[in-house]
Amino acid sequence: MKAIKVLHLIPTLQSGGAECQLVNLIKNSPKEKLEHVVCVISDASFFGPTLRNLGCKVIEFNLHQKHLFLLLRENLQRL
Repeated sequence: MKAIKVLHLIPTLQSGGAECQLVNLIKNSPKEKLEHVVCVISDASFFGPTLRNLGCKVIEFNLHQKHLFLLLRENLQRL
């Protein structure tokens, strides 16, 4: 059976509560059943390497500007 892809969209992967919970969720989920992809709107420097070491695909948009969601929409459409 093919793994189900799960897309997580998060503003940043800096050290914080939601980010830590996301890492724990991915670390403790069955890898043969779920394939995680994390899209980070701005910066993935803190938890990004940890998630990549867990085999998770991390996509960084590096958006730090006004009208962030308009730019984000354009980037998500390219996926």
